[in-house]
Amino acid sequence: MNIIFVVNNFKAQEGTIKIIESVLSEFCSCFQINSDNIRIVYIPDDENYENCIKSVDSSESYTLNGDNIGIAKSITKIEGLRYSHYLFFNSRVINSFFEGLNLGTEINEWSIPQQMSRYILTHELAHCKDNEMRSVGNSLVKPKINIEKFRISNIKNYYYPILLSEFSACAFSSLYITDSYLYYEIHEFRNLVLSIVTRIDQRKNRYSSNPDQNELRSLAYESAQCFWLILIQFSKLVGYTINRSKSDFITSILKEMNFDEITINVSFEIELRKSWILYPDYNEKLTKILYNIWYELAKKKGYKFKKGIFADGLFFV
Repeated sequence: MNIIFVVNNFKAQEGTIKIIESVLSEFCSCFQINSDNIRIVYIPDDENYENCIKSVDSSESYTLNGDNIGIAKSITKIEGLRYSHYLFFNSRVINSFFEGLNLGTEINEWSIPQQMSRYILTHELAHCKDNEMRSVGNSLVKPKINIEKFRISNIKNYYYPILLSEFSACAFSSLYITDSYLYYEIHEFRNLVLSIVTRIDQRKNRYSSNPDQNELRSLAYESAQCFWLILIQFSKLVGYTINRSKSDFITSILKEMNFDEITINVSFEIELRKSWILYPDYNEKLTKILYNIWYELAKKKGYKFKKGIFADGLFFV
């Protein structure tokens, strides 16, 4: 594997590169990935993050929310008869990992950001593993979602593969999740749901006070995706705990937290765990259950989607 730092006014020492290569090679071995398939590992700073990704695939998206730049990404290409993986780790991730490594202590004694950095390394390699197992590469065409004329089915077709990808990667890398980091992620999920629900409810209230067809379409477009994001994040939690014996492990923890703002159907968690037994062949039953849960999730928050002539409509219930 070729490790390239793309950080302004910085040149990595050879010893640093060898440590990174050794760590990633060890994780590759654990996931049974041929390390030769890891073509390039880019380590850019915030300023160069986008350019690195676009240099490999100009069509790829990446996290950019205000000042929040993405921290890691993997791209798998099927080149000829082999898989080629390109990894991107923001230099902040690598810095945090080395801070933990230099402590010389057990991983449980690392800070949460340091534990997260280690997990991120394993998670992106787990995506590579999953992409090879399920033959996912740049041949996969992502459906476009158009705000002016969108279909609920298009949104489902866009987010469902993402959900399977994240769930699979989290399940593969679950052995590298510590209890302290797991509970951190559960609390982050709770905060995420609260922020999503608050945001779309505020938009709903604005529409109610000043009804406008364009605003309604925009609200439908955003809320339909938001409920998918909640399911994706929930599926990641299930993946983190795939080796736990309790079939409703995450659901029960959320109940213990008295998290009643939104209810995830326990059957979704149970079905996800069952589907992992069949991996890499996810069944159609999971697709139907997932869509029904998405619909009920929206309905519980007062939204109902119904097919329209020009675009799937949003109704308040």
